[in-house]
Amino acid sequence: HQHQACGRPEAVPGRDPEGDANPPGPRAPASHGAAEPHGPRPSLRPHRRARLPRCARRARGAARGAPFLGWGLFLIGAGFVVDRYGARRSMLVGTALGSAGLAAAGFASSPEALIVLRFLSGAGSVVVPIAGTRALFRAYDVGRRGWALGVRQMAVPLGGTVAALLLPGLVAVGGIR
Repeated sequence: HQHQACGRPEAVPGRDPEGDANPPGPRAPASHGAAEPHGPRPSLRPHRRARLPRCARRARGAARGAPFLGWGLFLIGAGFVVDRYGARRSMLVGTALGSAGLAAAGFASSPEALIVLRFLSGAGSVVVPIAGTRALFRAYDVGRRGWALGVRQMAVPLGGTVAALLLPGLVAVGGIR
C-alpha cells in the first residue's frame, strides 16, 4: 500500500528499502565506541524501520554522516576554543551543546530536522576530546600520560560494548520510546 507522506509503496516487512533480507531483532554492533558521533550502534534498525516511511529511511546515510561533518568542519576551531577558554569551560559547553542536539534529534519531526540536529550535535561535541586531552596532559606528568590516555580511550569502546549488550533487552522490554 502507499504511504501518504511519500506517495510510494512501503518497504516489505523483513526487508530493508533496497530489498535485502533483514531478519528481525537487534543486531550486533557494527563499529567501535559509544560516544557520539562514533560508536557501536546496537542496532534498533528494525524498530526504526517500522516507524518511518520508506522515503524518510532514504535520508539515513545523511543522518548518520551529519555528526562527522559537524566534527570535521569545527575540529580546528574547537582547538582554538579550548586554548582561549580553557578545558573545563569548553568541555562543559561542548557537552551541553552536543547533548542538546542529540536529545532534540530524538524528537525530530522530519529527516531534514534530524540531519541538522545531528550535525549540530557533532559540531558542539567536537570540543570534548580536545579539552579532555588537554586536561589529561595538564594533570599527568610525562611518565604517566600514555597510561592515562589508554585508560581514557578504553572508556569509549567499553561503554559502547555495555550499551550494545543492554540496549536490545531494554528495547524488548520497554519499546523504542
